[in-house]
Amino acid sequence: MGHMASELFRIMSGMPMEHIPYKGGGPAIIGLMAGETQLYIVTLASAFVQIKAGRLRPLAVTSRTRSKMALEIPTMIEAGLPDYEVNGWFGLLAPARTPERIILHLHQQFSNALKQKAVQERLAIRMVEPIGSSPSDFRQQIKLEIAKWHQVTKAAEIRGN
Repeated sequence: MGHMASELFRIMSGMPMEHIPYKGGGPAIIGLMAGETQLYIVTLASAFVQIKAGRLRPLAVTSRTRSKMALEIPTMIEAGLPDYEVNGWFGLLAPARTPERIILHLHQQFSNALKQKAVQERLAIRMVEPIGSSPSDFRQQIKLEIAKWHQVTKAAEIRGN
């Protein structure tokens, strides 16, 4: 996701950038701290320890609103890049022909689970901020994400191996 988010940043900002591939987030963070790269778009959870230790300086979060986990970090929009938004997300999916009543039942059960304090605490430890939406809103989000990332891969000339 970092590569795609970086390509979107490059396209929207007009800043020339070169993609430097690493074998995972850990080596990429080490490369950033060692000065091998100047910028890395990474999940807050992956970089949080290094940020708190003062070894990395967060410039912005990529969500539309500030993270509840680090309210002091501005958004990319606040930092001057209007309309830049990249969110990692998890979703509950079911086979395409699942009856709507079952979808709604699963949604209700999942929503109830997300309201439980123990679940919220476990998610917070992992720096996951549950949002929750309706099944129809989630379908729409997926359609928008597919269109967005299709445009980015085309503009950046990214091809699968």
